[in-house]
Amino acid sequence: MEVTGKNRADILGFKDGENAIFINEKNYKKKLEEFISDPNNSRWEEIAKAGREYTMKNLTNDTAVESLVSIMKEFI
Repeated sequence: MEVTGKNRADILGFKDGENAIFINEKNYKKKLEEFISDPNNSRWEEIAKAGREYTMKNLTNDTAVESLVSIMKEFI
């Protein structure tokens, strides 16, 4: 996941090394080398699974609608 000061992807709640791998123009070579040097490391699959679970729990259309409804109820 590209995370920069411009795109502010970090506000989505992902955590580097836990449920995403944050890359940017300064660290992408290091991160790629880390993966290429050990592609069968179970850590990569664990991070991917955690990211998918986080996304499906927190970043679906249903959760977005629920959040929007909650915000609108505050103004009614």
